[in-house]
Amino acid sequence: MDEKPLDKLSRVTGLSPKTMHDIFQKVKANQALLKSCVLHEFTIEERKIGNLVRDWKCAKCGGVVESSHKRWYELGLIHAKYENKNNSAAHKG
Repeated sequence: MDEKPLDKLSRVTGLSPKTMHDIFQKVKANQALLKSCVLHEFTIEERKIGNLVRDWKCAKCGGVVESSHKRWYELGLIHAKYENKNNSAAHKG
């Protein structure tokens, strides 16, 4: 049988090729929003499960990320600030 990869995925997941295409388009649009933003401000909570927040929306660009990605992004900002502070102090010395 000469089945296309998308047809195989459709059969395994139970999602129609059109549904998978629509999901892919949403993912691409979200990535474009996130890439267009200079400095994210993840303050708006999205999809919640009980008391857990799973997704966060950037108040500036509208892009959405999962909680773990938000956390790593924020840690990166803290590390960059720390690194910049140390580099500035080293150049003054």
